[in-house]
Amino acid sequence: SGKKGIEYRLQDIRRPPLPSCDAVLARDCFTHFSYRDIVESLRAIKNSGARYLIVSHYQNVGKNLGVKAKQGAWNPLNLTLPPYSFPEPLRIIDDLPKRSKCLGVWHVNSIPDLSSNPTLRVGSTSVVDTVFDNVLCFDETEYLASLRFSDGALAMEQDQVVILDGKHCNTSTVFRDILSRIGTVFGLRSHDLSVRLVRMPPGPHIMELPATGAVVVIPLLRGEKELSLQAKPEEEGEFKEPLLLSNGDAAFISADSNRLGDASLLLEAVGIPPGQKEWDFCVVEAEPKVVSSAAQEVSDENALPDNVHRLVAGGDFMLSRDMPGLVDNQGVDWPTRELQPYLSGADIFLVNLECVISGEGAFYDKGERRPYYYRAPSEMVNVLVATGVSAVTTANNHAMDFGADALIEQSALLSQAGIAAAGSGRNVKEASRPIYLRAGDLVIAVISFATDQKRLAASESGGGVFSVQGSPEALGDLAPVIREARSHADLVIVSPHWGGNWREVPHEDIRRLAWRIIDEGVDAILGHSAHILQGIEVYKGKPIVYDMGSLLFDRVSEDRIRYSAFFELLFDKKGIHGLIIHPMKLEPGSVRPANPKERKVIFKLLEELSKELGSTASFIRYQDKLEIRLKPTGTLPRQSNSQEIYERSAVRPLPRALRDLDDANIFLAEAPQEFLPSNAIDFGGGLVVFGARCVSEVRTGYGFLVEVYFRLRDSKGRNWRASLRGKERETGEE
Repeated sequence: SGKKGIEYRLQDIRRPPLPSCDAVLARDCFTHFSYRDIVESLRAIKNSGARYLIVSHYQNVGKNLGVKAKQGAWNPLNLTLPPYSFPEPLRIIDDLPKRSKCLGVWHVNSIPDLSSNPTLRVGSTSVVDTVFDNVLCFDETEYLASLRFSDGALAMEQDQVVILDGKHCNTSTVFRDILSRIGTVFGLRSHDLSVRLVRMPPGPHIMELPATGAVVVIPLLRGEKELSLQAKPEEEGEFKEPLLLSNGDAAFISADSNRLGDASLLLEAVGIPPGQKEWDFCVVEAEPKVVSSAAQEVSDENALPDNVHRLVAGGDFMLSRDMPGLVDNQGVDWPTRELQPYLSGADIFLVNLECVISGEGAFYDKGERRPYYYRAPSEMVNVLVATGVSAVTTANNHAMDFGADALIEQSALLSQAGIAAAGSGRNVKEASRPIYLRAGDLVIAVISFATDQKRLAASESGGGVFSVQGSPEALGDLAPVIREARSHADLVIVSPHWGGNWREVPHEDIRRLAWRIIDEGVDAILGHSAHILQGIEVYKGKPIVYDMGSLLFDRVSEDRIRYSAFFELLFDKKGIHGLIIHPMKLEPGSVRPANPKERKVIFKLLEELSKELGSTASFIRYQDKLEIRLKPTGTLPRQSNSQEIYERSAVRPLPRALRDLDDANIFLAEAPQEFLPSNAIDFGGGLVVFGARCVSEVRTGYGFLVEVYFRLRDSKGRNWRASLRGKERETGEE
């Protein structure tokens, strides 16, 4: 418009978090999006804090395609009709009146919540266990149908059935996401899934059902066509009333219900002209995973149940130093983008926040000769949000890098984003307080502490971290906290920052402390501090991960820090059933799944380090993960609820107003008087440096703080980075 004071940004509205703004203009976007992308975009817009949505709207359209909307096609939407059901727009702006196309303006807060999650339609029948609508969107069913032309098509039977190569197809994140959703919806995460594509001949088709495992039937039909499904149990002579499935719906039939026997399904595509061939449906067959006796003999009572909750945890998560520049270039979701398929459906995602996120405070004397100081600007909270982190531990050696003021501001920023933080606070009572996290109908308590950090410790009246001795004597401080957590939670997890950097084996004092913590009633320990993986042991049936390594760091070299993992606890009201280790490879500023060669290195590393501890943990090796099966010892139900219980679904991007707080701390009207304009250095491109000064004591071999005063005008998209080097005055050496 040319008006001053108006700023425009180009943004992919499908990739949260979005910047806070006054209005989001999405002309023609939804018209070409799939239903799932529309839902995700609306969720991102609502979480951004935007006030208005301006979007293409077709008033004369009488029916929306909804979940059948195809990505990239032209799908005119009347947003006031189902499944969107917006209220009447505040204002209509003519766009193409001849096509009844306009731009509708809505208050973002008035837009109803939509869900792309599958919805239950039919409960148990004589053979069919359940039918869910909208398990897959149109794009996903089209993708599955297209796999018949891919290198993953292993064989074709009579021009009617294509068997897919799971190993080849699993290289696709889309395929993994589809199987992950099916496994989550139907409780098949502990099964091996195989996929067949079926083209039916004209007329009815009878499909025999397997005597073991389970099957999921999903139509791959275009337009208004439907798949008619009739089931006939073994003991009955006729088929039951048909169920009609539309594209992307899913019917689930399980042998575990002991109803299959020689049961069969009568399938027929409804609405297909005679002689027309289509790939009518896919069949996902599920069989319980078979583990060789050489790996571990798993009894039925120790097998993983299907309907378990998931707590995913990672080690050190660093957002300082080079990370803000990398995120500015690549986007907030870039560092952990390749993790997302693994995190879908997790109830809790916990990491150790290895920095302080704040513009407040000043250099804090940690008593170290050459300390590292990790400060991140407030907008880096949104990297946590984009990753899906719902809780962080903050009792570590970097939480107080810039003092209690910075730590307190960080707590406020995380709270605004809906992220729970344990291990630090305004005083020792607050710092030692457990956090409580929702997982279905269960409540999980997380306790965070650091060992031997007396200088950083919170006191009765001063802010800091919850610090204890790195020995069994620490139980005097920990026992009351564990008892408090036990009374308000179904499971208690301790996540300590203990031991020195780069240690491959935990100190014996740390091990004895871990055993005492388990003896006190804790269900699992997930440690960190060394930056590298350490061994795992199972003590009295409870897992102890001594160090989870690092999950995100800006600078990584070709050594042990790069070979890492994240950890997944599987649990229900009976306790913890298993620990899954997903091998990861760190790159500078990002993390990705380890490739086959890297996985072998990580598997061997964990197995050997655990064996060195004398651990009795039995690892089950799969293609892309390690697993430890556990026999739950039972839990005591919580006596009462905490006043504040965090849920992962409540995590949201940081409002723009809070992200702008940093500006107040770094923008000045003019340079200090000691810096003469005549001495300023013009680097070109609008960058002028006026000078620098030390604001803390400078001692040889110790860290110190430097302030640089500069002006940057008209950067034209350039990114600047400053590097300061000191020289000895007498020798000139750096």
